[in-house]
Amino acid sequence: MRIDVRLALLAAALAATGCASKGDTGSAGQAGAAGPTGPTGPTGPSGPAGAPATVVFGTTAGTAAEGNDPRLSDARAPLAGSPYYVQNGSGTPQVASLSITGGGTFGGAVSAGSGAFTGTVAASGFTGSGAGLTSLPAASLTGTVPDARLSANVPLLAGTNTFTGSNTFAGLSLGGLPVQNVGTPVSASDGATKAYVDAALAPLQRIGGYLAEQNVALAVLGSTWTTLPGAAVTLNVSQAVNAFLLASGSVTGVSSTSAVPTCGFRFVVDGTGLGDATWGDRLLQCGSSSSAGPLWCSWAMQRLVSLAAGAHTIAIQQVGWLPGVGCQGGGGSYSNAKLTVSTF
Repeated sequence: MRIDVRLALLAAALAATGCASKGDTGSAGQAGAAGPTGPTGPTGPSGPAGAPATVVFGTTAGTAAEGNDPRLSDARAPLAGSPYYVQNGSGTPQVASLSITGGGTFGGAVSAGSGAFTGTVAASGFTGSGAGLTSLPAASLTGTVPDARLSANVPLLAGTNTFTGSNTFAGLSLGGLPVQNVGTPVSASDGATKAYVDAALAPLQRIGGYLAEQNVALAVLGSTWTTLPGAAVTLNVSQAVNAFLLASGSVTGVSSTSAVPTCGFRFVVDGTGLGDATWGDRLLQCGSSSSAGPLWCSWAMQRLVSLAAGAHTIAIQQVGWLPGVGCQGGGGSYSNAKLTVSTF
């Protein structure tokens, strides 16, 4: 322990005088250093011994697995060989299925193997060039590919298609629809348009022949034009045509007076008589039993007319001269008036 020098000197001075009064208490000195650590106390008594530990091994809840438990070494996610995930690699094909809801990108080829692509390819489905999709058998492809996902070069089953180049069809059924915009045929095996066929057949459509013959004997006397029964033709043409008219027959004169039997013949087209208003296209005088001249006289007439498209009636009319004076024809093929109409 250190003693302050000043305190020692003061104490010595007080002792020398023997009667000095007690002075004020001095300030406390600096604290001394800490003493050494005391000895460790005795160890307390030990507690009672615990019960021995018990472990139950098994495969159910609350049991522990042993070191040789097969569950610690079987193939399971994420170990290779599990059927519940697809693993990378190029070895033996894995028996597994893939079901994803997101998208996928394939940098290489996609092989369908012996399986099939099924379902519907949505509008946002397959993307990319698809160059790796090759050799896909048609029998293994099912489902529907929307038209919007097909290339413009792929013909649509239901829609309008434009074919360019040369196309060959082993069999083609149009389901009753017309083939349109066909070009003009060049070779013998080319198809033809309706306009081409109509133009080719037009000359043939204008060609027609019609024949009519008087079927009742008739004496026409006086100056009134009379249509010969049966000697009329009705025709209907689809376009304008030319018609060649030819008629012939034979008559015998009829006269109740001394006048020479006289008669005329004409064509009538759609109710309009042709030729001279009085005698038509043929004037004929023929004898009778009461007048001089032959008893039977033959006659013939012809004319070329133009007919518009539509229905037409062409007939033969006969006229006499004076009251009781005229001609009688018909009664047999030798004297029946005959009418021939040829269109072209």
